[in-house]
Amino acid sequence: MSINGYGWLPRNPYRWKGVDAGPSGVLSFDYGWPAGGTSEPNVAAQWTFDEGSGSIVDEVAALSLAQNGSPTYSQSASGPWSKLSPGIKFVRATADRFYISGAQPSVANGTDDAVFEWVLKLESSANNKELIWNTWAGQGTLIEFTRTATPTYNFDFRLIGPGGTLTIAIPFDGSVYGDGDFHKWRLALDRSGNAELFLDGATQGTADVSAHAANDIPAQAIVLSGAFGEELDMTVLEYRLTIGNATNNSGGPNGG
Repeated sequence: MSINGYGWLPRNPYRWKGVDAGPSGVLSFDYGWPAGGTSEPNVAAQWTFDEGSGSIVDEVAALSLAQNGSPTYSQSASGPWSKLSPGIKFVRATADRFYISGAQPSVANGTDDAVFEWVLKLESSANNKELIWNTWAGQGTLIEFTRTATPTYNFDFRLIGPGGTLTIAIPFDGSVYGDGDFHKWRLALDRSGNAELFLDGATQGTADVSAHAANDIPAQAIVLSGAFGEELDMTVLEYRLTIGNATNNSGGPNGG
């Protein structure tokens, strides 16, 4: 995919925020570094879901994730999301996911701060538990959307390491399920303080994670969009992982 400005300076003052005002003045959102040409430190992995078939390949370390099930490629996105188009659609019924087995040190959290970012459209609210990111095979990181009782939805995050298991649940605005639009999600993880969840730039809440500041979290695999029958019904345009700070932000509605 060709991205204007890749590898050199922004062509307008908004681009470093992941936003391009364009000739019409209408905001449109672009990929974060490296695909968008902006510069933020400590980006460990980024998938842009623009492949037309087969495996998906990370833009940073060339991590290739194999296909499982029958995801639908080349899903177009319009309006403010057009610069991130196309994406890939995942369906739980066919166990759609991408994965790689074995230790993955480049995406291990260790004891570092981190930022997890997605641009995705939630297609269904019928499932009570949906796993979106998993580096767990005994120890690792696990993130899922859960529904305890309509309309209560939680963003669940787990760090599992030799120091034990940290589990947090941050409620979020469930109206984004099935609304037909893409949304920007960002979890900023300050290991000595709080985890904070943002949805389209609006904070959804925080949780104290400081008790696990020294818990050294490995990555024993990578699974995108679930496993164990908990795949996520979604169309996704970008997933980006930062390890080493809690401040990176690829941009999006209301600043992302």
